Amino acid sequence: MTAFPGWITAVLLRLGAPDTQGNVTFMSQWHLHEQSSCAFNPLNTTLKRFGGTNCVHVSGATYVQRYPDATAGTSATVATLQEPQYADILRALKSGDPFAVFYAQSVANDLRTWGSGTFATWYLNHLTAQPAPPPPTSSGATPPTPATRATTAWRHLLKAIDRDVPGELRESARIRARILHR
Repeated sequence: MTAFPGWITAVLLRLGAPDTQGNVTFMSQWHLHEQSSCAFNPLNTTLKRFGGTNCVHVSGATYVQRYPDATAGTSATVATLQEPQYADILRALKSGDPFAVFYAQSVANDLRTWGSGTFATWYLNHLTAQPAPPPPTSSGATPPTPATRATTAWRHLLKAIDRDVPGELRESARIRARILHR
């Protein structure tokens, strides 16, 4: 495996995500499940930018890339995570604890799109259980308690309700009006 020192902190910083125990556990486990063998590419991105060269064949004309240095590898990982098809992974990382989000199934779907099906399964199996002990972080963050995770999940649920329900109610009323009109 070819992770480089500080890669998690560098990726989180560039994404604008906090360096928390939940994020470190998520990223560490993802890397372990990827079993990366390509230089400076801890999550096996296939992005052909930042000086990437073909390393491991995935399918068709797609290859996991090797990058020339840590800066290029970090840039490629960040750029890939910012692509629209990985929006829920990015949102979970920005929340500070991907294990406490109410949209975990969407995160797992994004992981499968990435090509990380085994990690997606591991992730879903570790939502209610205490995450595996992660390596220590430079920030010294402590793992969240189940109560903290529940409170965070509740806050996310309330925000989603506040954001989504009014629009859904308007759409429902519009459909009902069309049906009554007919």
